[in-house]
Amino acid sequence: MGRLMVLTNANMEAIRIHRDTWASQIKDAMNVNGGDLENATWGDYLMHFLTFGWKVLFAAVPPPGLLGGWPCFFVSLFMIGIITAIVGDLASIFGCIVGLRDSITGENCVFFVV
Repeated sequence: MGRLMVLTNANMEAIRIHRDTWASQIKDAMNVNGGDLENATWGDYLMHFLTFGWKVLFAAVPPPGLLGGWPCFFVSLFMIGIITAIVGDLASIFGCIVGLRDSITGENCVFFVV
């Protein structure tokens, strides 16, 4: 494999998927373009501003190198479940507001009258 890296001139450190620590994950989430400001475009800055909260929230997922990746797997699975529940609730609320049929949103509209 070493000869293949030399032939393709690949920098394996630059294309590494995971970070080693929570601190580096959080630092990368808080920086535009993962800290590569020289190559950041205005679109990178815009997306960083729009997704900052989500980036920091998901930086709390344990690094894949920790305990063989099992904590990362289970915490990621939990986070996916939370996001799915939030998106489902928002779709239901939106469907009720605009008057979509329950078969389209998959949820029943329930209004409480006080």
